[in-house]
Amino acid sequence: MVAMKILLVVNPISGSGKGKSIAKKIKKWYPGVSIIFTEKDKSIDDLLENVSTYSFDRIGIVGGDGSVNMMAKWCLKHEIPFGIIPIGSGNGLARHLKIPLNWNDALKKLMEEKVESLDVGDINGHFFFNMAGLGFEGEVIDRYEKNGTRGLLGYVLAFSSLFFSCGEKDYQLTIDGEKVNKRCLSISIANSEQYGNNFKIAPNAETNDGWLDLVFIECFGVLDIIQLIWFNFFGTVNQSKRISTKRGKDIVINSPGKIFAHIDGEKLSFKDQVKITILDKSIKIYK
Repeated sequence: MVAMKILLVVNPISGSGKGKSIAKKIKKWYPGVSIIFTEKDKSIDDLLENVSTYSFDRIGIVGGDGSVNMMAKWCLKHEIPFGIIPIGSGNGLARHLKIPLNWNDALKKLMEEKVESLDVGDINGHFFFNMAGLGFEGEVIDRYEKNGTRGLLGYVLAFSSLFFSCGEKDYQLTIDGEKVNKRCLSISIANSEQYGNNFKIAPNAETNDGWLDLVFIECFGVLDIIQLIWFNFFGTVNQSKRISTKRGKDIVINSPGKIFAHIDGEKLSFKDQVKITILDKSIKIYK
């Protein structure tokens, strides 16, 4: 039995369907925990409309990066700390924050008193907490969501299907007043160091330093991929000749036409212009 009152919002299909089975284990081991399942056609506001969240000592999300984004946006709006029980495909933010990937260990962390304040990114009015991206990586997410295969294999299949048809695009940026022109395949906007699965595209990024790290990725070949994997093993992806970086707080990116994008692994698209800002230490997470 848990002494404190805990509310968990569970995505039942996260981690290729692990959410529902983990929820059963939580209820068996911790019968005092209250659980609400996400529903496809319901927003987080609808789910929690009739729940007095202030009567709980802790609120947490059981899911992947997309579920974390959903929960974090609600908690940002209501100024409530939350915890993460990561069961998704990549778990980028949880890995960066060193939250255990074992659900029981993560739940125990949620019960502790340690809270960390995190920065929040805003891209054209859409909040992100781990990673956003433009260009090729946005196309990969779009293809991933269409192909129906979940997990790491789904990302590999989506990447592979687009790899030989990808091309660079021109971007005109203003970064804290500085004009920068880039021709690249993809732009990662990193609040944390990694996409997920410990692939650290921005090894110097921190979630509470008041900066967003921009990673510009040029077109690459098979040998470059092997090199990136090698660099990633040592946490030095930014040493690749195909990658350059900048940091900023107030960023405008212009590129004519449709701009494929994602926020925390959820697909979006914009037209012609993207405006990005950072909200310093605006949300709190138990860890």
